[in-house]
Amino acid sequence: MQTPRSGASRLMAQLSALAAPRLVGLVGVVGVLGLVGCGSSQGRSSGPGEEAAAAALSTRSLGALAQETRALPGAAQGPAAANAGSFVLLCGGASPQESATIHVTELELSSGQTRPRPDALVIPRSGHILHLTPAGEWFALGGVDAAGRPLDSVERYDALGARWVLAPLTLPLAGRLTSARSDRFLVVAAGGSARVEFLDALSLAPSGTLFLEGTPREAPPLLHLAGRNEAIFVGGDFPCFFDAVTRDGYSFPASWLPLGAAVLPVGDLGVLFFGGRDAEGRALTQAHYFELGTFELVPLGPQLPPIEGAAAAWLADGSVLLAGGSWEGRLSERALRIDLGGQIQTLEPLGEARDSIRVVSDGLRVALVGGRAEAGPSALVDLFGFSELAPTQAFAEAAARRQQTIETIRSTEEVRAAREAAEAGEQELIREVALTQGRLDQAAGERDRLRRELQEAEVSRLRVESQVASLAGQAQALTRAIQRLDQASAQDRARASQLQREQALVAQDLAAAQAEQARQSARATSLSGQLGQAQSEVAAQQQAITDLEAESARRAAAQPAPTPVVGVPVSTPPAGVAAQPGNSGLPAPVRMPTSAPAPTRPGNASPAPTPNAQLFQAGGVYSWASVLARLNGAAQ
Repeated sequence: MQTPRSGASRLMAQLSALAAPRLVGLVGVVGVLGLVGCGSSQGRSSGPGEEAAAAALSTRSLGALAQETRALPGAAQGPAAANAGSFVLLCGGASPQESATIHVTELELSSGQTRPRPDALVIPRSGHILHLTPAGEWFALGGVDAAGRPLDSVERYDALGARWVLAPLTLPLAGRLTSARSDRFLVVAAGGSARVEFLDALSLAPSGTLFLEGTPREAPPLLHLAGRNEAIFVGGDFPCFFDAVTRDGYSFPASWLPLGAAVLPVGDLGVLFFGGRDAEGRALTQAHYFELGTFELVPLGPQLPPIEGAAAAWLADGSVLLAGGSWEGRLSERALRIDLGGQIQTLEPLGEARDSIRVVSDGLRVALVGGRAEAGPSALVDLFGFSELAPTQAFAEAAARRQQTIETIRSTEEVRAAREAAEAGEQELIREVALTQGRLDQAAGERDRLRRELQEAEVSRLRVESQVASLAGQAQALTRAIQRLDQASAQDRARASQLQREQALVAQDLAAAQAEQARQSARATSLSGQLGQAQSEVAAQQQAITDLEAESARRAAAQPAPTPVVGVPVSTPPAGVAAQPGNSGLPAPVRMPTSAPAPTRPGNASPAPTPNAQLFQAGGVYSWASVLARLNGAAQ
């Protein structure tokens, strides 16, 4: 976007040169242009009712302004609203009990009658927008749910089923939305997003994106300026003006425009601001006109109370209705009728002090719907018009027309469905005939194939029968052989049983023999150990005898020869003892008869004792008899 050049305003020069009466006429013409050429705050384009209202202004006096307050069933803070002739459809919004609802209400502006509709939204919504396409379809877009979560879903009203259904669409933006509708586009903006999305007014398909120079905290207000080449004006924190076709335009500092002011379009010329505050926070007590050709802000009209966030609407006589909002920091119920030529009229107060009011109008009447009151969402509607409100049969007639339309649509749908069903049945029959013919052809081929197979099977049967007869003879021979084998098997089984019994007896004998062998082996091992011990003892005894013999020989050698004693008589040896020469008087050693064999000792290879050992055999310490006795006892 480009930034406009600063300079003197052509409109400011004209206004400064005009006198008060002329200013009144100029502002009146501007008001009529605003009525005829621009839509409501929802961005409506001009319709037949507005053109009729403009024609009526030139032929008759409108009279006194009538005012009435009524309760609106299901109405709440921030419901989405859209006009369909004299009827206004309201859906969703917050209620005193819920932060988002599914209520749908119908309001007739000409009579002030209201009626809750049985069809409800699928998802509770608040802060969404309601769009009526050129083809007459209703769509509810975006908003937030009961938990405050942003929604990017779309609901479509199904006239045939008299219900709302979720459409297979996803919005490029989610959350609380504002919109303006031109002839070709639905322009959508969201709080917290710098994007402005252009959707096709008929299909809601994305058609382009514009980026603001900054991100607004809340959804910026969008206004369609009728007849200005699809121009859209964006106010709020980041005001700009751009062309919806070329996406080109201008942005300018927010300090140029009032903040928190009520906004009204003036045809295709510019925008009117009511109240609000300037960049320094000072309250503005006049209306200000902003012309898009010069980008100058011009104060005009009478002095106003300090007001912010009020609802503003064009009345049918070209004056401006200003109501609600906050005055001096508190919610206000005051309503003013402002003649920009210099007059201001205080009207009856609203039914409830509130702001965030939804404004709807059909050109002759204005309705201030819902809003935020001190106690919460408001369920009131304040109606303003130049004729008395009178009940009509419009609702009943509209319901009858709607039912007739639904019946017509249903009948048409039934006829169309029946025709489509008949066409589908015909196509199905054609397919069935083709399939049946194909199956017949296939069956004929299958019949021929089966006939050939039957002939081949007959030949095979005869061949198999001969084979069966041959095999039957072989089977009988095999049966006889099997019988013989069965008899032999019985004999073999008897012989095997006898052998198994004999084997069991042999196994028992073998086990007993093995046990006896083990016992004898243990006894032999024990005796072998005892024999080894006895042999060790004999060897020790033999060594002791050898040592004793050696000691005896040594002593004998060392003993001196005996000296004969004179006068000692030689003693007579006892019987059996021979006298030894040189050893008279001493008994000779007894010798064993040479004819007796020497005893054999275990472990001694000597067959006869040595001469020295014979001394011990007769009466020595160790004799053969004692040694043999000991050996025999050890062996036993």
